Amino acid sequence: MSDVYEIKQPSELLITINALQSEIKLSKEDAQVILGYMQGHDFMLTLDDGKLMRVDISEENGQRVPYTMDEVIDLVCEWNYEQLEEARAVVDHPKDFAEYCEYKFTYDALKEDETALNQMFAQTIYGRDVRNVARAMIGQAGGQMPEALAVHEDMKYQDAAHREEGRKR
Repeated sequence: MSDVYEIKQPSELLITINALQSEIKLSKEDAQVILGYMQGHDFMLTLDDGKLMRVDISEENGQRVPYTMDEVIDLVCEWNYEQLEEARAVVDHPKDFAEYCEYKFTYDALKEDETALNQMFAQTIYGRDVRNVARAMIGQAGGQMPEALAVHEDMKYQDAAHREEGRKR
């Protein structure tokens, strides 16, 4: 019988990341964003015999798929992008003012999440690959890496307090 631990709280996700010895560093607020998107899309994260799993909770015996934190963050970034596109379409062409207000609020919240998710994505293997490709292309062109593409150690936490204040409003 395997030991399965459901990850429901941000602190539990942070402990799991540490236990898995992942290089990804998240704030408690970042972990809450990840878990919120997972729950909103009818998925849950579990730790199953030392492996991170994504579980489909919309089904009685939901499909369990092994996932890395890199894959979790990438998936949540994809969901955020899809929802942003949908909200942007309605904000740009609302049926009425009430619909505009509803989707504008949603759009603004998704944009805040996007900022946090971009910082999380930068820590993933996918984010590192993007930077390496950019460095190679810039190097081939004889230029230097723009400061905007540099990832600093404190970057992942610099906006955490600002994002939390925005969510309280």
